[in-house]
Amino acid sequence: MTTLTTFAPVTPTSAPAEKLILRYVSDADMIAAKGKSTGLEVLPAYSQLIEKASKHFEHSNKLNCYFHLSVINASTTKLLFNLFSVLTKETRKGNQVTIYWVVEQDDEDLIDVGLDFKNALNLDFRITVK
Repeated sequence: MTTLTTFAPVTPTSAPAEKLILRYVSDADMIAAKGKSTGLEVLPAYSQLIEKASKHFEHSNKLNCYFHLSVINASTTKLLFNLFSVLTKETRKGNQVTIYWVVEQDDEDLIDVGLDFKNALNLDFRITVK
């Protein structure tokens, strides 16, 4: 039975294509984040995602994480760092974590953020430029 949990913070001023969608699919060993990740309303959603990711390793030894964010801010960067810190601890326990960081070719800022995370963390961190 697949457990799908979607954490979608309320972003009333955003166009539908710009909303942040965070998903956790337990049976697929996957979390995903897509869209615009700014504003204080993202904090509870990321907190829930971090909790689900941490508990995921109670029943599985791998987790694939997909990030295709269009915009992030300093708060999101901190939340992602918190998530990646939890995942780094899990890899030290022998669990397998792969991060897929997908960015648009012309988005130099998010490419740089991905490279910073890749260089700072001891995770299998794969950057894909579209």
